Amino acid sequence: MKKRLRLGNKGLTLIELIVGLALTTVVMTAIASFLITNINFSNLAQDELYVQEQVRKSMRAFTNLVMEKERIQSITTGGSGASTYTQSVTFSGDQALTITFDLVGQELKYKLGTNPEQSLAKNISKFFIEEDASNSKLIYVTIEGKKNPGERNEVSFALTNKIFLRN
Repeated sequence: MKKRLRLGNKGLTLIELIVGLALTTVVMTAIASFLITNINFSNLAQDELYVQEQVRKSMRAFTNLVMEKERIQSITTGGSGASTYTQSVTFSGDQALTITFDLVGQELKYKLGTNPEQSLAKNISKFFIEEDASNSKLIYVTIEGKKNPGERNEVSFALTNKIFLRN
């Protein structure tokens, strides 16, 4: 008959408990590190999508505003202070379209004629309109968006578009 080995253990020793806690701590630290990295990556991806959406939305809205115009009469650039930059585009025989770019609030707004000013997009860091020298029906528009500028998790997206005036 075989004898069973009986050690008489009634619980865990202090050494076994410390080793178990150390192993659990290593595993939990690895899991937490993995989760934090994935959460940071997810937040960065969401910020990138948001900036791209804002830039594309403002470009689409601006294109819709100007596409049916006849031709550009003038483009004037000015600033009403250290925090704003304004470009006013006047189209022949039509209402003036004024684009206001707020550097501090990173917001792009427009005003058509006497209508109240409306927001096009937020988190916009650059807006520039340029007329083609050889064709008065062609303009170049550049819009750049940024979120968290100057920080480690800064994201940016720029879009340049040629708009041909139809009329």
